[in-house]
Formats: sequence, C-alpha cells, structure tokens
Amino acid sequence: MFGAEARPARVKRREGRRRHPHKRSGASNLSRSRHDTASGNSNLRRPQRWTITLCLIHALLRNRGCVSSCEADLGSLLAMRLLMSVAGKSCHQGNSDPKGPATFRINHSSPSMKMNGYGQPDLPYQLGRFVTQGWGTKAVLDFMNNAEKTVTVARVNPDATKLLVLRGKLTGSSGWTKTRSVAPSRR
Repeated sequence: MFGAEARPARVKRREGRRRHPHKRSGASNLSRSRHDTASGNSNLRRPQRWTITLCLIHALLRNRGCVSSCEADLGSLLAMRLLMSVAGKSCHQGNSDPKGPATFRINHSSPSMKMNGYGQPDLPYQLGRFVTQGWGTKAVLDFMNNAEKTVTVARVNPDATKLLVLRGKLTGSSGWTKTRSVAPSRR
C-alpha cells in the first residue's frame, strides 16, 4: 500500500510522461487492454509478433517443482499444482481435443522431463518447435518409449469451483520423429 505521502510523488512523475497516441486519456488499465485487444494491439499477441513462447521455460520450471502456465490460464495452473503436489512428479500441460466417446488427444502442449518423478532421470527429449511456422522452442518427448502408460488428466473450471480428474491409458503420441501408437488393450 502506498501511504498518503507517496501518492502525490507518483502522480507528479506520470504528469511529465509523453502520452502515447494509442492510449486513451483517463482510461484504466482494464479498459486500455480491452481497447488494445479490439484494435489488434493485444499483449497476448506478443508471442506471435516476437516469435517466442515460454514452453521450454515452463517445462524447466516444472522439472524443479515450480508450476507455471500460459498467460491467463488459471485453471491449468491450479490443476498442475494439484497434480504435482499429489504425485510428486512434474506434469504435462496441454489442451484436450475429444476424439470419440472414450478417447481424446492432448495437443498444443508443453511436456516436462520429470514426469516419472523428481528423483528419477530425465525422460529423453528433443527440442522442437511449438508452432507450424517453425518458432517457439519446446521439449518434445516420445511418450510411447516411456514404460508408464497410465495418465491422470485434471482440469479446474474457469471459476475455480470444480475439478475434473480422469484416469486413462496412453495409446499414441506424435511429434518425436513420427506418429507412434499401440493397439488399445481389450479388457
């Protein structure tokens, strides 16, 4: 909190700054961000303009037990923190894409190398590109070469009032060098 004495000094410094033409006078940060988004100047578009992503940094942080996620993805951040705390492992971040009644794909993803446990050796990985245009460094893992094929998927809803947890079996992966899959087991 600023004390009553600190506020006038802060205001005086701002008065001397040059106004930017794209910023509306008197607009709050929230209304400015909405205006910038509508005009295509969104801060969320910076990765595309700068051709960067934080995917590899997310993986490296999760390898050390520090959860991080993409901007404004509170649900993913909370789900990963829950999974990492309960399992004692780093986790894989991605979006689900339903592929029938009992199968879905995780894509737009950022895996990490300590998914077998923090005390275990890193899973083998390659550096790959996050987007098809060829930019955005991320770790790429061959999940089919890992002995563990059981997966737990978790998601917290946007209001952070509900948690979805699913258990499943890995049936395929892509991105390493080519798509690999196994036939689903019959039970």
